[in-house]
Amino acid sequence: MTNKLVLLNPSHYGLAGLSDSVTQRHPPLSLAAVAGLTPPDWEVVIEDELWGEVKFHPDATLVGATAFTSTANRAYHLLAPYRKLGIPTILGGVHAWAREFEARRYAGSVLVGEAERVWWNVLVHAKCGLAPVYHGVHRPEKFAKPRFDLLDSRYEFGTVQFSRGCPCHCTFCSVPRFSGQSMRRQSFSAIYADLTSVPQQKLFVADDNFYGHTKEDHEHATRLLAMIATENLGKQFVIQASLDVAQDDEFLEAAHAAGVMLILIGIEAADEKTLRSVGKQVNLKAGAVDFRLIHKHRIGVLGAYVFGFDTDTSTTIGERARFIVECGADCSQMSVATPLPGTPLYQQLERQGRLLYTDYPRDWDRHDFAQLTYVPNGFRCVEEFYDCMAEAVDIAYNDRVLKQMASRCQAETKSWETTTWAYTANVKYADMARMRAEWWINRAETQKT
Repeated sequence: MTNKLVLLNPSHYGLAGLSDSVTQRHPPLSLAAVAGLTPPDWEVVIEDELWGEVKFHPDATLVGATAFTSTANRAYHLLAPYRKLGIPTILGGVHAWAREFEARRYAGSVLVGEAERVWWNVLVHAKCGLAPVYHGVHRPEKFAKPRFDLLDSRYEFGTVQFSRGCPCHCTFCSVPRFSGQSMRRQSFSAIYADLTSVPQQKLFVADDNFYGHTKEDHEHATRLLAMIATENLGKQFVIQASLDVAQDDEFLEAAHAAGVMLILIGIEAADEKTLRSVGKQVNLKAGAVDFRLIHKHRIGVLGAYVFGFDTDTSTTIGERARFIVECGADCSQMSVATPLPGTPLYQQLERQGRLLYTDYPRDWDRHDFAQLTYVPNGFRCVEEFYDCMAEAVDIAYNDRVLKQMASRCQAETKSWETTTWAYTANVKYADMARMRAEWWINRAETQKT
């Protein structure tokens, strides 16, 4: 009898999010990695709810799922019928790491951390009884080789990962706690194998900071890009980096040669008070926001901004929206500060009794970076914040601004291809932001009446 592993990627059923845009969806790389750790005598199926209703497999030997906090409740729901049949189930991902005991109630078994060193034990135990928890306590230096062939072919962007870990201390981010603060890098041979296996030409590099923070990190990243460029693989990339990348001419030259089209930079806010309050020290060290050198190398900037910190007021929300337009970035991603479990922000708000929705797991649906789950100190109520955010969306994403940013991108990068990438991304983020703004306005008006 063939052993069968079913892996589930749950979708989010709350407010409009990134997964609602086809071009903004990213394939579940973690499930592909788990599939890569599974020996060939197992049949492996990935059921991806981002593309429609998932099939039920009553003949499964083992069922696994991954979940972010916003999809945790849905993951529990998808695992429930398998548990009812007595089929072993296990949940992994960042939410299971942060809420181990909750996950064990709904998923049966939990994989806490990274799977590389413990997945074999899970497969063996699936035939005789899973343990309640498996701890991937030793962070692997060598990552699993993903089974890209099992991922849905409709994804426009593929996802690859060259390193794990982030040495930052941002209070709202779970990455340094989940993946560690030391940079663990893949060998070039492993990276080459992934790049030649992933079918998409457009790739999102999942490294939380491709550029790193030390001189050694920067030099390694530059060498890696130079090696990618020499292979002529025909791939184009979106990478994530810290603000200090904007001053590194050698890195940016290598990035352009390798096919980097956009660099996602977590700008978060422009004022020093907010950056200090959330531990974004790297932006303070980087100095002024200046993207001219990035543009010189024909690369665009995707700026990421967060709204709803305790330092925010109606005034700072408007100022940040205008900063988005004027700072020189070519496209923008706006999100609402979200206290994810396992982060210092969540722990602080829980300790202060300020979390608004604590009917877990149901209320995890609200943790989608679009809904406010606490009232920032600078606001009287959620509705006041939503009114300000709707105005911010109108400032940052009106049609005139989108065209203005595209025109500036073309003038500074001298590249129609980069401009097309940036404008297309900006339009998609604008559509998403407008859907959210409509919800915010309706929510605020409902509460007022």
